[in-house]
Amino acid sequence: MKLKQVTDVTKTASEINSTPTATETNALVLNKSAGIVTLPSITNNNNGSVTIGTNGIIAYFPTADAKEQNPIRLLATTGATLTLTNNATNYVYSDYNAGSPIFLVTLNPNDFLVDGRKVPVYRVVRENNTLHILNYDEYGVALSNKAYFKDVALHSFERLTGLVLSTAATRISTISAGKVYFGVTLVDVNENKAGVSGLLFEYYLTGGNWNPRRLVTSYDSNYYSNGTDRVVLDNNKWVSKYFWICADGGEGAYFIHGNQYNTQAEALAEPIPSLPPLLSSHALFVGKIVIQKGATNGVAYTREWGAVLQNSVATSHNSLTNIDQAGVGILNGHISDQTQLLVGQKSFKGSTNDGSTAIIAGLDSDTNTVFHVDTNGIGIFNGIGANNTNYLSLSNTAIVPSVNNTLTLGSNTNLFVNTYTKAVSSDVDLTINTGTNKTLILAQPVWVDLDFPIIVRTTGPNVPELTTMIGNITAPLWEVNDYNVCEGQESPHFWVEGTPFSWHIHLVTNGLDTSDRYVRFEVEYSWANDLTVLSTPITLDSTDLLIPANTPSKTMLRLNLGSFTPTGGKIGSHTWARLKRISSVGAAPSNSPWITMLQAHIQIDGIGSRFISSK
Repeated sequence: MKLKQVTDVTKTASEINSTPTATETNALVLNKSAGIVTLPSITNNNNGSVTIGTNGIIAYFPTADAKEQNPIRLLATTGATLTLTNNATNYVYSDYNAGSPIFLVTLNPNDFLVDGRKVPVYRVVRENNTLHILNYDEYGVALSNKAYFKDVALHSFERLTGLVLSTAATRISTISAGKVYFGVTLVDVNENKAGVSGLLFEYYLTGGNWNPRRLVTSYDSNYYSNGTDRVVLDNNKWVSKYFWICADGGEGAYFIHGNQYNTQAEALAEPIPSLPPLLSSHALFVGKIVIQKGATNGVAYTREWGAVLQNSVATSHNSLTNIDQAGVGILNGHISDQTQLLVGQKSFKGSTNDGSTAIIAGLDSDTNTVFHVDTNGIGIFNGIGANNTNYLSLSNTAIVPSVNNTLTLGSNTNLFVNTYTKAVSSDVDLTINTGTNKTLILAQPVWVDLDFPIIVRTTGPNVPELTTMIGNITAPLWEVNDYNVCEGQESPHFWVEGTPFSWHIHLVTNGLDTSDRYVRFEVEYSWANDLTVLSTPITLDSTDLLIPANTPSKTMLRLNLGSFTPTGGKIGSHTWARLKRISSVGAAPSNSPWITMLQAHIQIDGIGSRFISSK
């Protein structure tokens, strides 16, 4: 059936109080959008075609131009069987057809953007006789409501202005005032400055559960989250604090803790952790502050909200007469071969030179220093010799001093090694001069072993016995309750002061067991800095350490015993240790194993120290 077009819904008082007719009811709920009111059925005929049913109701605009028109709602009185194009996206739509709707199919969805008489119904991808069908739902009813709630579901809160995160000593966070959209509601958000304006709350986990928010006056530099609990940061570690602002017009800001990391860059790269419900549904993320343990201030990284494009008009494109220095070596947008003064960092690409002419002269106070580009690469060198070979070449494979064997770095110089090869090479000795009382420092610490040798000097009860391990090589064989006082060791000059010692042993199995076996050890240790009293001895129980079933005899295993942190430890500190095998809870090996050395993994950040007794 057809329904009349609604052009006037003005009613008298008696008409408003009367029961509306079916036609008037449909007219009253009709909105200004064309679209599906009741979705017609679709049948896959398993031959590359579909049949559209007669049970749909669709609202159309009567002309292609839908401006200032009311849609007309019609019952699809006739269906259609449509053949679909193979290996293509097919758009099934209904055409108003002057009031006698018909179903058609097209490969061009742009038709629906310019013609209000055409209403898309289904989108179908055909792969031979297999059809992948999507419907457009009944978007002819309450379209604005559906679009609104889709926006809220996808975007929740969206920032319009402000909400810049910053930090000041002592750990005072500030979120500037701004405006936030929640759907179509614009909310004014006041400035939040910890301990001054607005309130700052800390959220943290205990046993995997979020604690009620805790009011604070500043963020901390003491804790991180391991995903289950709030934990005290290890020395020298970095952590991110993640900040949210309440988006309902209140004055609350919130932060949570990230995990701990060795470097600031690692903490910065961490993804946002899991959130409590209030933050995920009622607040807006504004950024993070990265801070090291015990620091009085961190580094704020405000959220990247997206750049705002600001257009300006350029003039005199061809001559560039409005650009300073345009007449000196810059013609029609190109740099000529004239001598030029370039200020700041510049990039050159696709240029070569025969090696006899400098590209840039006077690169620093030494007027003989030139910047050179030729087939050997790019270099900075002193003097212009016959062949210009006395320069530092930055080629595609390495950084190579071609003649001079000294590479001198100034106080503000960074040396960047080739990204792909990571190689620095020279056909002569390569000397890096760091200056008086300077040394090389690694930005990312690395691990080395500190050895605590086991030397058996006597025999008797509870002393590991020297027996043949393999060939003519003997090693200490350890029974339960055997112990040895290892040689003490000095913390080396390249140690990262105050970082942990990770105790471990290298165990060699003696025979094969067909079931899992276990060993257990105890380390008693003491340490001291130079001119300080020895620490109280501490005993560390390794707990049971697994030797997997069917491990072949004479297999070397590295077993981690545990770790300790010499808080305040300096280079030159000394550590003494006693290793003892104790009874395991699980079944012990059938034969006692060999152990030759106690070791500690330590972190280093260079090749030595600037001074004998300090870094």
